[in-house]
Amino acid sequence: MIKAFIAPDAARTPGVAIISVYGAPGTGPADVAIYSGEGKYLSASGWQESRTPLPVEAHDDDSGCLRLQVGPAVVDNLDKLERYLFIAGEQKCGLQIQDLVYSRMEGGHGMGQPVPAAPVQPAPQPAPAPEPEPDPVPAPEPETEAPPPLLAEPPLEMDRQAAATEKKSSGSLLWIILGLVLLALAAAAIWWFFLRATPPPPPMTPQTPETQQGTQDKSAPAATEPAPAALPPLQQAREHLRGTADPETSLKLALPLRTQQAGVEESDAAFLLLEDAAQKGNVEAMFLVGQFYDPQASLPRGSLPADMSQAKHWYESAKAKGHAGADKALADLHRRVEAEAAKGNAEAAFLLRDWK
Repeated sequence: MIKAFIAPDAARTPGVAIISVYGAPGTGPADVAIYSGEGKYLSASGWQESRTPLPVEAHDDDSGCLRLQVGPAVVDNLDKLERYLFIAGEQKCGLQIQDLVYSRMEGGHGMGQPVPAAPVQPAPQPAPAPEPEPDPVPAPEPETEAPPPLLAEPPLEMDRQAAATEKKSSGSLLWIILGLVLLALAAAAIWWFFLRATPPPPPMTPQTPETQQGTQDKSAPAATEPAPAALPPLQQAREHLRGTADPETSLKLALPLRTQQAGVEESDAAFLLLEDAAQKGNVEAMFLVGQFYDPQASLPRGSLPADMSQAKHWYESAKAKGHAGADKALADLHRRVEAEAAKGNAEAAFLLRDWK
């Protein structure tokens, strides 16, 4: 049985990764392919319906481990939240994805993306020639005022007396009108504040038990609507990880799913949550991820295959952070690796060679 996992190549630029394949002797780069759950194969130009060899940039075979170096054409088309099948010749296994560093970076222009061109400035237009100023209009000559006509004779004394009498009569009429207006305003104020009758309040009707019950029914809160159905565990885990998932919350969501009766979907959801928390430094999540990969673990692991090298890696990470059970788990795993190497397991022999 073959095993394959992909991890970023720290010595290369973003978008470059290494695929390690165990248990596939005699297999070359032309014999390998990656198959998605949608029925397509990954090629140099993206996903295709027909099987094509995986675009490999370099490869080597070290003690039964086939190492394939791939670039952005492969890395940028893989999603850590999805599952893929790795094919080597006629053998198949699940491709285990670790932290990948994509070439397309958020918030900027990644590799292979064109930089937007600078806006083209319009060509300057020549300033229009000033229009000629009109000729000044000559100022008009001042007009000479005609002398006032001479009065033939002074006004009569009778006319002066009539004008004075008319002015006195108009002033008396104005005072009379003003007095009438003030009297009308005073009468309106007296009626509004003292004489206006206010309507009596409506009589109060005693409430019967039926009326009180109706009032209580109206004031009672409306019945709450039923809560929407919960999402499936795997979909709930993916929605949580697409947001700002903190390690403690991911661990709390994963622990109820780690039971002997857990199905494939519950186990896969727990692994996604624990792997994210472990990569963010949670020591308990590191130990539980090691149990997922440990072939001796008793709890179900869902669709994730056992991997002794990954179990060793996560147990050692938990031990470095002081987990109490990591030492015993490493000792038990070491005995299992020695037994598998004695049976001729190439992966176990390769792992035992570098065991410290």
